Formats: sequence, structure tokens, C-alpha cells
Amino acid sequence: QQESIQLQLSSFPSLQEEDKSSKDDSEKEKEKDKNKNSEKSKIRMLSKDCSQEYTDSTGIDLHEFLISTLKNNPRDRMILLKMEQEIIDFISDNNNHYKKFPQMSSYQRMLVHRVAAYFGMDHNVDQTGKSVIINKTSNTRM
Repeated sequence: QQESIQLQLSSFPSLQEEDKSSKDDSEKEKEKDKNKNSEKSKIRMLSKDCSQEYTDSTGIDLHEFLISTLKNNPRDRMILLKMEQEIIDFISDNNNHYKKFPQMSSYQRMLVHRVAAYFGMDHNVDQTGKSVIINKTSNTRM
């Protein structure tokens, strides 16, 4: 009997359409919202997973920090871009395994620490506490 019912329904496509359209609009909207939310949570999870590898020891999202610093402060932007170039040159230089930055303010040292962490490098202050020394590691990346 079920086969005959299915056959009868399939022979009347207009009945199938009516059956599908019998859901009221609010149910359809709920389903759409549910699908959108699940897509958004997937996107968030993917981006969160990617940024987790770009965190420092304090848990700061380095990618987000660097982007906002580059956008919000022209002076810091120049410092960061210069620092980035120095670190890229250092990473490319196979003769040196560490680099000592000149003495600088605590804020600038914090920038060096975060940029070095972004590149996957070790970073420490020297004995005076005024200069940052960065070292290449097996996790160093461009």
C-alpha cells in the first residue's frame, strides 16, 4: 500500500509541492537562521583555531593585536614595519642565531616580544632589562 501511495504522489507533482510549502514561513525562517548560525560558528571556530597558534605566553591574540596596532597608531605602525623588516632579515641570515635590539622603552620592548612571538621565536630581555634578545627556534616561521 505504501508503494502505491508514493506512486500516486509522485504522479502528482503539484501535490508534492503543496506538501513542501505547507510549512509555515516562521518555520522556514527558523531553519534559515539555524543554518546561518551554524555556518557562523564554523567560521568562528576556524578562525579561532588559526589564531591560537599566534598567541604569546600571556594569551594575547598576536594577529589581532598587530592588526589593530597597525591600523590605530601611525607612529607604532612605522615601528612595527621596521621591526618586521629587521626580523625578516635576521631570519634570512643563516650566520646569526640571535639578535639583540638596542635599549628601548618598555612599550617598544613589549612590541618586540609580541612580534618575535608572532614569528615563533624565543625572546628575552638582556641583563640590564632594557634590551630584547631574540633567538631562532625550530618553530621560527616567516
